[in-house]
Amino acid sequence: REREREREKDKKRDREEDEEDAYERRKLERKLREKEAAYQERLKNWEIRERKKTREYEKEAEREEERRREMAKEAKRLKEFLEDYDDDRDDPKYYRGSALQKRLRDREKEMEADERDRKREKEELEEIRQRLLAEGHPDPDAELQRMEQEAERRRQPQIKQEPESEEEE
Repeated sequence: REREREREKDKKRDREEDEEDAYERRKLERKLREKEAAYQERLKNWEIRERKKTREYEKEAEREEERRREMAKEAKRLKEFLEDYDDDRDDPKYYRGSALQKRLRDREKEMEADERDRKREKEELEEIRQRLLAEGHPDPDAELQRMEQEAERRRQPQIKQEPESEEEE
């Protein structure tokens, strides 16, 4: 009988321990589920944010590309306009009345100044040629031509044109 009671007590204790273990296990499982749910929620929110940022970056890149295309188109349009522009023919379209007269006077002054500059340049070139001759240079005309080409090269603006994409052709 004593043994039976002991066995009963042991069984009861085992049941209680099993119940406690089950309770602890359920508690732990619940905590793990809650942690997993919180992690999944954070992950979902992070993925949503990343998709949104990706869309924003793509839209910004599209806007930037469109801006570059517009700039290239405008540069091409202005280049064509300026290449085709003839002061005598087109000034009356863009200037009226006294503005046209002022523009014509300014152009006249500019042409006179250009003529003076050409004359002075010609005189300078002749002086250089004479100096080269006096120094006994073998080919003063070729040296003058080389000097003129070098000066012209330095005067040319360094224009950097963006390559045209196939889309615009």
